[in-house]
Amino acid sequence: MLKINNIKNKICRLCKKNSPIKNSHIVPAFVARAIRKSSPTGYLRFSDNPNKREQDSDTYPLICLACEELFSKKEKIFCENIFNDFRSSDKTNFLYGDWLHYFVTSVTWRTLVLDIQTLNIPDKVLKNFECTLTIMQEYLLGQNNLANLIDNHLVFVPSCAHSNELVLSGTALKQAIYGYTLWKLNSYAHSGVIVNVGGILCVTHINLNKNDLWRNTKVLPLGGKLISPQEVNSWLIGDFLSTTVEHKNTGSKNLSEKQRAVIMKK
Repeated sequence: MLKINNIKNKICRLCKKNSPIKNSHIVPAFVARAIRKSSPTGYLRFSDNPNKREQDSDTYPLICLACEELFSKKEKIFCENIFNDFRSSDKTNFLYGDWLHYFVTSVTWRTLVLDIQTLNIPDKVLKNFECTLTIMQEYLLGQNNLANLIDNHLVFVPSCAHSNELVLSGTALKQAIYGYTLWKLNSYAHSGVIVNVGGILCVTHINLNKNDLWRNTKVLPLGGKLISPQEVNSWLIGDFLSTTVEHKNTGSKNLSEKQRAVIMKK
């Protein structure tokens, strides 16, 4: 996720109240801590400036403290019940409650809010995004009857996963934090949001391509069970990985020889 410096919200983007705005993590803070702990240098690095060592992931003034606390409750449950086990053992089978659907929504909502403010989005697509944002916002504030209107998925990318075509490994995704809002302009304007949470992809479909395959990835609003194997065949994942590789290659080219030597020694 690239750093953006022109976000200056004066009201909470979630509850819309004129409350003190907190610099919020787009991807929850526990992800950055886990990645920094397992990093060969003990720091985070971002593709836009790979030679700069960072202690934390991106934060932006999006929501107030009260809304931040709403999100943090579900983040803690996700970290303790899914994230830690996946990071330590590549476990991909989990029982979950309604907290998981809320967590995925909170993560993709933050990315979508940020991207709507900063990307040049075609009007046709933007209308869908704004409608989805309203539904997500009301759900996150407690309107649970809207949960079924939000199509969430969770995709695990274990360390052993590897794409020869894209030269991208599961281990690399586990050491990364970023999210993208993606769309494909056609008669249906397919679109969605994907956020990489340290090797776990949080996905919200805004306009799903019915020909896509998403097997064993669906996150049910009331809870359920995630089982393997998962199988995904979708333009959304393809574009996400292509964009990831593009940014990864840009960062690698700009990495100094000094920093490259430090990393290679670890």
